[in-house]
Amino acid sequence: MEVFVATLIALVIIVVIYFMICENKFVSLEELVKNAWSNIDVVQENRYDTLIELYKIVVSYAEHERNTLNEIVQNRSLKSNEETINNLVSHVYAVAEAYPQLKADIIYNNLVEKLTDLNAQTKFAKLVYNDAITKFNRLVKMFPSNFVASMFKHEEKDYLTVEEHKKQMPDFDSIRNR
Repeated sequence: MEVFVATLIALVIIVVIYFMICENKFVSLEELVKNAWSNIDVVQENRYDTLIELYKIVVSYAEHERNTLNEIVQNRSLKSNEETINNLVSHVYAVAEAYPQLKADIIYNNLVEKLTDLNAQTKFAKLVYNDAITKFNRLVKMFPSNFVASMFKHEEKDYLTVEEHKKQMPDFDSIRNR
C-alpha cells in the first residue's frame, strides 16, 4: 500500500511539474510572438516613413526642376536681352547652390538603399513572427500540452495580418498636400 501511495504521489508531482514546465513554455512562446510582432511594426513604420521621405524629396526636386524649366521657357519667349540672361544665370547658380545635384543624388540614393534594406528587414521579421506563431500553435495542438493549453485557456494564434492601409502604397496625393 505504501508503494502505491508513494507512486501516486510521485506521479502527481511529475504531472504538476510537467504542467508548470508546459505553462512556462506557453508564456515564453507568447512573449516571443509579441516580440516578433513588435519588430514587424517597428520595421514597417520605418519603411512607411522612409517611403514618405523619399516621395517628398522626389516631388520637391521635380517641382524645382519644373519651375526652373518654366522660367527658362518664359525668358526665351521674351526677346532676351543681356540683363534677362544674366538674371537667369545668377538665379540658376543660386538654385544650384541651394539644391546641388550631387547632394540630391546622395540623399535619394541613401533613401533608396535604406528602403531596400527595410524591405528585407520587414520580410525577415514576418518570417520570424510566423515561425513564433507556428511554435506556439504546435504546443497548443500537440498532445499532451494541449491539455495544459485548454486548462490555462491558451488558444491558437492567427498568422500575420497587416493593417489594410499598410498593404497599400502610401497616399502620395494627401502627403503632397500636407
